[in-house]
Amino acid sequence: MMDILFNYISALLWGILIGLIFSGFVMYIAHKICGISYLISGLIGAFLLFFMTFQFTALIGANKTKKYVENVVTSAQTVGENIDWTIVKDKYSLLKPYLGEVEMSSENVMNIKTMITDSIDRYIWRRFGWIVGGILVAFGVMIGGGAMEANRVSNHRRRTSGTHRNNRGHRTRR
Repeated sequence: MMDILFNYISALLWGILIGLIFSGFVMYIAHKICGISYLISGLIGAFLLFFMTFQFTALIGANKTKKYVENVVTSAQTVGENIDWTIVKDKYSLLKPYLGEVEMSSENVMNIKTMITDSIDRYIWRRFGWIVGGILVAFGVMIGGGAMEANRVSNHRRRTSGTHRNNRGHRTRR
């Protein structure tokens, strides 16, 4: 039980650390490339931080779960052709309610392991997809926000520059 709690906390801490690094890197690159204000990049970076932290925590947790499944299967295989679940239940007490009093062959255990690891692998690839998509959306919003900000600043400069095409508008009419 403590092993699972330790894995959860370590996945969360690694997710936060990697999320901080990625979001900081994306904010820095976008600020240097786009030249947008720190306010816009900071707001998008804050959202990206939470998004990346969630995705990386889920990704690291899935990898730890995959290792946990492989450890359970390895423990089950060492017993022999018919698996003695008491050894597995003693070693992995969290699985006791799920195992019951089942007699399985090592071939069935390998089939179940393959199904579970394939499912976890698909989950991991989805996390990578969300991470890449989040970075692309953040860059798109930052580039779009930088273009809008540059357009707004250039319009403001044109209005306040003092040189107008028609300076006769300030004359008094008689």
